Amino acid sequence: MRTQRVVRGFKLFVLFLSITGVRTGASFAQSGNANAGWTRQDSGTTNLLDGVFFLDSNRGWVVGANGTILHSSDGGDTWTAQDSGTSRDLHRVTFVDCNTGWAVGAGGTILHTIDGGATWTAQDSGTTDSLSGVSFVSACTGWAVGPAGDCTDCFGPVLYTTDGGATWARQNPGVPGGFARAGFAGVAFVNENDGIAVGTGVIRLAPREVSIIGRTSDGGATWSVFGFGSARSSRFNAIARASNTAVAVGFYMNIAPPRGGALIASSTDGGATWAETQIKFGGTFGGVSFGDAATGWAVGAGVLRSVIIYRTTDQGTTWTLQDSGTTDALTAISSVDANTAWAVGANGTILHTTTGGE
Repeated sequence: MRTQRVVRGFKLFVLFLSITGVRTGASFAQSGNANAGWTRQDSGTTNLLDGVFFLDSNRGWVVGANGTILHSSDGGDTWTAQDSGTSRDLHRVTFVDCNTGWAVGAGGTILHTIDGGATWTAQDSGTTDSLSGVSFVSACTGWAVGPAGDCTDCFGPVLYTTDGGATWARQNPGVPGGFARAGFAGVAFVNENDGIAVGTGVIRLAPREVSIIGRTSDGGATWSVFGFGSARSSRFNAIARASNTAVAVGFYMNIAPPRGGALIASSTDGGATWAETQIKFGGTFGGVSFGDAATGWAVGAGVLRSVIIYRTTDQGTTWTLQDSGTTDALTAISSVDANTAWAVGANGTILHTTTGGE
C-alpha cells in the first residue's frame, strides 16, 4: 500500500542501516570530539523510536514502534514506559502542558491524554491512513496530517479539531496543478490561524516525488500548496517553527552525481519566502527542532554515515555537522532552548545535550 511506503520510507531506511550494520565512513568530515556534546540515555527498549517532545528541561515523552510511549520527568535521566493501549507504530507526539497531549501514528491512530500519559485514550480520527505529523496550539485546537495513498487527484489526511480531539474534521488543501496526488508529512502552527505543513506530491505526467509546502492564514480553511526545490526528486519529512523562523527537512535525488542528500528549506519571514540548502552526504533528514528563532538541529541517517546531526545558529542559513557519539540512525529531535535537546532513533536510541551539542 502506497500510504505505508510513503510514511515509513525514511524509517525503513533507518531499519536497513541498523540491520546491515552500516557505520560511519572515514571519508566524511566530522567536527568536535567523540561524545563531546551528546550523551546516550537508557530508554529501556530496543524499539525504533520515532517521535519526541519535551515541554521543558525535565518533562518529555517519546513514541515509537509497536505502540511504544516513554515518559521522563527528570530530563531523561530515567525513562518510564506508559501503556498506549495499541500495538500500532506511533510517529509523533506533542503536549500543550504537563497533562494534555496527543500521539499519532499508523492506521489513523490518534491517542489523547489528560493526565500526563498515565492513561491514553484512542480518538476517532475518521481515517485509516497513517498520520505522521501533529500540532496543537491549545488544549482544544490542533491538526494532524499524513501522506496520500494510492489514488488520483487526492490529498492525504489533514485533520482539524477545536474540541481537543473529541471530534476531528477533514480539511482539503487541494492537489496542486500538475500533481496526481499530494500529502503532508509534518505540520506546525504558531496560533489558531498561522500554519505551515510540508510533505510530498507526485507529478502527474512524469511520476516522481516532489517536496511540497503548504501555508494557511485561516486555520486551514484554505491552503496555498506549492512544489519546492531544484532537484529532480525530493521529499520533506518534518518541519519546525520558532517565531518567524521555519525550517523543513527531507531529502533530494538527482540523476547526475552527486546524486542526492539532505534537503533543507528555510524561511526567516514566517514562510513567505524560502531558501534551499542541499547537503550532499547520501542520506536524509527525518526530524528538525528549534530551541529559539536562531538555533536548531536537524537529524537523520546516511549510507556512508549512519548518524546525522547538524546544527544551525543563524535561522538555517548555514549548518555544522556534530558528532553524536553513536552509530544508531536518528529519526526525530526536540529542543527547549539553544543548548538543550533530545534526539531519538533506531534501537531505542535517546541522545541528550545541554551544551548545544558542542
